[in-house]
Amino acid sequence: MAQRKYKVTGFARFFLFMLFFIPIAYFGLSMAKGEHPSSFVERVKAKVQDIKNFKPSLKQDDDDLYKQLIAKEEEIQKLREELFQCQNKK
Repeated sequence: MAQRKYKVTGFARFFLFMLFFIPIAYFGLSMAKGEHPSSFVERVKAKVQDIKNFKPSLKQDDDDLYKQLIAKEEEIQKLREELFQCQNKK
C-alpha cells in the first residue's frame, strides 16, 4: 500500500467542515425565520456599494493637524538639507 505524500490534519478537517457548515447553517436559520436567502446577498451588495461610495470628510481639527504635519515635514526637510551641507563642508 502506497503512503500518502500529504496528511490532512485535524485543523484542516475542521476548517473544511466549517467552510461548508457555516453558510448552510446561516441560510437554514434565515429561512427558518422566514427570510429569503437572497435578502442576504442584497444586504451584502448594499454594504459593498456603501463602502465604494464612502468619502471621508475632513473636520476642522483634522485640517489643522494636516497643516501642522505639512509644516513639520518642511522643517525636517530643511534640517536635512542643512545637515547635508554641513557634512559636505568637512
